[in-house]
Amino acid sequence: MPERGQPELDIAALERRFTALQAAHPELDPLAVLLLASLRGAGPGKRAELASPDSAHSAQPRSELSRAGLSSAQLSRHLGIEHALVRRAAAELEAAGWIDTQARGGASPALWLRLITDA
Repeated sequence: MPERGQPELDIAALERRFTALQAAHPELDPLAVLLLASLRGAGPGKRAELASPDSAHSAQPRSELSRAGLSSAQLSRHLGIEHALVRRAAAELEAAGWIDTQARGGASPALWLRLITDA
């Protein structure tokens, strides 16, 4: 169940994005693919396809980030996945150049996860 003020997850759309990303990038861990699929559905400017981090567009500055993002803690609760596993998948995606993470601040272990744009 989502937190107050949080929208319901569109499971069908998430499954479509997950399936497409997993087919396009079989080298990624399934949880990392789930995080990418969730981030792609997080906000405006959704793209039909997520470019590979080693594409020509990956050389852009990390400051060029999508405005949409997700809290790792909220994502953990929505998906019913341990937060430590979400953080580990996020670290894998950040190291590969797919996303940017930022500490949420305070004593919380939560991270703000954002896709690195490809345009």
